[in-house]
Amino acid sequence: MASIKTISDAIIARLVDQVADLDADKVKTFDGSARDLLDAIKTAPFVGVALTNVEQEQPVSTGKVAMESLTFNLLLVAEDFSGIGYSIEDSYGLIDSVRNALMGQTLNISGLDPIEVASVEKNTSMESEKITAYDFKIKTGQVVQQV
Repeated sequence: MASIKTISDAIIARLVDQVADLDADKVKTFDGSARDLLDAIKTAPFVGVALTNVEQEQPVSTGKVAMESLTFNLLLVAEDFSGIGYSIEDSYGLIDSVRNALMGQTLNISGLDPIEVASVEKNTSMESEKITAYDFKIKTGQVVQQV
């Protein structure tokens, strides 16, 4: 069973490796507010990765396997309107690149279920800060115990 940090680090490494507009300084774990993330990274585009949910299913008599479901939120900041930024087409291309980099991946972690991109939504609260941002919900799972 992989730790949550191992999975988060693998998500970050995959995005750095596969998305041309992102580098190691532009993909970070965060647990504060979106504003904190924006202040720390300074220039768009960038992605923040945060664990949002862990659920465990207890062993069942037929399978005798305990599963852990994991949901991560990725905050993709595509454009800062106060500086030189992306066009909407570039933003959509960035969304596609992030989605394609993660969808169906097991991140080379043994026993990890393929990542599912559950949703992508515009983050309307960031618009008041003149920022174009999107919230990705990604889900995966793993066996945590065999009985």
